[in-house]
Amino acid sequence: MDEKMKNLLVLFFAFLLALHLAYALNINSIDIPAEVKSGDIFSVTLKLENNEDDTIRNVNIDLKLNDLPFKIISQEGIDRITRNNEKTLSLVLQALPGSLSKTYTIPATITYKLSETINKKETSFVVIVNDRAILDVTARSDILIKGEKSTVTIKIVNKGLGDVKFLNAEINSASLIFISEKQQYIGTLSSDDFDSVDFEVITNKNSPSIIILNVILNYEDITGNKYTETKTIELRNYDKREAESLGLIERNNTPLIIAGAVILVILFFIYRRIRKRKK
Repeated sequence: MDEKMKNLLVLFFAFLLALHLAYALNINSIDIPAEVKSGDIFSVTLKLENNEDDTIRNVNIDLKLNDLPFKIISQEGIDRITRNNEKTLSLVLQALPGSLSKTYTIPATITYKLSETINKKETSFVVIVNDRAILDVTARSDILIKGEKSTVTIKIVNKGLGDVKFLNAEINSASLIFISEKQQYIGTLSSDDFDSVDFEVITNKNSPSIIILNVILNYEDITGNKYTETKTIELRNYDKREAESLGLIERNNTPLIIAGAVILVILFFIYRRIRKRKK
């Protein structure tokens, strides 16, 4: 047998051995909560089965948590798993406070002893961190004058740790006539971010001095759960004379100027007529 054939046989048997060892310890299931919140402490259990004729000993797991927002609170190894038996490997983890809402994959290495040889089995599991978004809504506008056109700007700030998707904002008020659409699509709003939308409106002439504005928010979280929230905002509304007296808008002096000019013209002609009579 030549040297090349010997090397091929060595590689082949090494492959068979590795394949045999890989199936010696089987992971039947990994139990994890469907979702956790940042700061939560939760359990992870792996059901391991010995497919080998010999007893498997000293079973432990090592998690690769580099750059992942989790820490190990406790873990328990397995002393032995006899032939064709199943045992549970348990860990208690914590999602660190402030963890961003997203899906995390945690790599893990299971080590065990079989026939005086230390073997490794690579695996991974997924943890979904999902915190509720906290949406804060404020409104600002041009000076609202009864019966006149204005722009109302709605600002939405996501103060929570969870991102939102498909965000839609709708405003309603009995005191407003909408020139633009009452609904505006925003889309994705990430944690610690904000967006603004503008609505063109006219306030009713008989509207009150305080306008109640209902802002309806529809959105989904990262796992597709749907939410609807209604925020109530108050806006100050003025009639024109009040706004002028407060100096919020410039007084329209055009009628006075025109009236004054007319009076001056009349006085001028009266003066000319009187002067002619004296001559």
